Amino acid sequence: MKKLLLLFSLVCFGQLNAQCTVTITGNTNICVGSCTTLTAGGATSYQWMPSGATTSTISICPTNNTTYTVDGYGSGGCISTQTISVSVNPNPTATFTYALSSCCNQGFFTDNSSITSGNITVWNWTFHSGYPSSATNQNPGPIYLNYGLDTVCLTVTSSQGCKDSTCMLVNETIMSIEKLSNSLSITIYPNPTSDLFFINANTTDKLTVDLFDVNGKHVFSTSVSDKENINVTPLDNGAYTLTIKTTDRVINKKLVILR
Repeated sequence: MKKLLLLFSLVCFGQLNAQCTVTITGNTNICVGSCTTLTAGGATSYQWMPSGATTSTISICPTNNTTYTVDGYGSGGCISTQTISVSVNPNPTATFTYALSSCCNQGFFTDNSSITSGNITVWNWTFHSGYPSSATNQNPGPIYLNYGLDTVCLTVTSSQGCKDSTCMLVNETIMSIEKLSNSLSITIYPNPTSDLFFINANTTDKLTVDLFDVNGKHVFSTSVSDKENINVTPLDNGAYTLTIKTTDRVINKKLVILR
């Protein structure tokens, strides 16, 4: 009888002193306005604070740095507590200015973006009809723009991965070169083409020709004179942006390869 009582006491003591270890996983660095998910493990039931949730996983959208605590309860009456701190990082504010040259369709862009803490480390520029069509340096230029309105966008990213974007209509009206008697006139033919095409230009300048696919990837480059044929046989079927440059001017055209 004494042996049975001793065995019963040992079992009860072991249950009351059973141990469990709760863990918390999840993204602990987010941006203002973002949400994240925290997941607890290592127990059978949970109690979160300050949310009051009793599920193992919670979705949170804190507006400032917050510490979360979870109590985990396991078999045998074990209790374990774990905490985790979630940092809320500021978003940058994207903004820029630009200046246009007095000739040659050139634009120069200056990043004026700011952030309250941390640093901006990535700049992604897009120039809708410019050449090049994108840039990743902080202050790009010269960018060759078509005359008239052009959409320029800037996305900046902080060291914590927080982003902001802005777009601006740039009005290239410094000079109306297209109205001058020596304006650059470009015709490409045949278009669509299956293998060769020609450029008819009213200039004796050497022409630098670049082709970009629909994803903006540079796929072809050459230098030709007026009415010299260009062989695009190695390229796949599709629509391409054709950028033609002289010493001081640039024109964008569409070229379709169809076989």
